Amino acid sequence: QSVESIGLSYRGEPLLNPHAADMVRYAKNAGIGWVSFCTNGMLLIPASAEKLIDAGLDEITVSAQGGDRESFERSRLGSNFFMVSRNVEYLLMKRKQMHRTNPVVRVQAVAVKELDRDCFLSYWRDRSDQIVCAAEPICNDVLEPADAINQTPKVRFANVKTFRKPNTGACL
Repeated sequence: QSVESIGLSYRGEPLLNPHAADMVRYAKNAGIGWVSFCTNGMLLIPASAEKLIDAGLDEITVSAQGGDRESFERSRLGSNFFMVSRNVEYLLMKRKQMHRTNPVVRVQAVAVKELDRDCFLSYWRDRSDQIVCAAEPICNDVLEPADAINQTPKVRFANVKTFRKPNTGACL
């Protein structure tokens, strides 16, 4: 029996573990088809980003509860909006330089009434491969829910809506 996918995080920051990239590499070498995790992005520094790309991480979800400094830092005490943004941008740039398509970079927010969806979508649209609003589909007047089968077939998310640009089929 084979394992199709594994998420290397549950509750906590996976990048606190100095061996996170080694764990990804181990899982990939063991034949696991899709390896992912969720991070707050604060420790996704250039050295970590490069190691994760090289190890074969398939997907990284950055939890970013806002599209501006005020809302982002208000929802995550001790966080730094500009640092997380730079870290995500570096990951995307380095992935491109290394001629890789993975990890897929998702930016996720929990759909709460305090979330300024227009600001969130506007800011992260060009700084990620996909945007995810978890729980309530508050973005459905702006975006249409995507068919999860066409996203990453080996990964399923409960209570998560992935959104596509209307009439284009392109994922945000």
